[in-house]
Amino acid sequence: MLSGWLITAAIFVCLTLIHAVPFLDKSRNYWASLSIFGLISIASIYLLLCGFVMAADWQDPFTDVDISDQRGRRGSWVIYVIRLWPYVLMATSAYFLWNSMGGVLNRWQKIKGNA
Repeated sequence: MLSGWLITAAIFVCLTLIHAVPFLDKSRNYWASLSIFGLISIASIYLLLCGFVMAADWQDPFTDVDISDQRGRRGSWVIYVIRLWPYVLMATSAYFLWNSMGGVLNRWQKIKGNA
């Protein structure tokens, strides 16, 4: 379930497909934008579940690294992100899910209004 390629592909889907929606809305193609929001919803649910699974058995790879020695260096924020990766993954996927569900409801109302 926790394949790195699948997680990367799901993040790619969430970050890239959202940019196609304004073009589809200009052409009033609400079914296509609804399906894109459906794909984003599925990908973000997968990322949320992966974050929960990772948080359950996450072992910090930097347990013996003192971050106070890294203060002022460029890479110290990367260490923080790696330390908190499952929670960062859950937060970003929850954000994507919230936005995509709002988009689904908005497009669904537009489809029902046009019919």
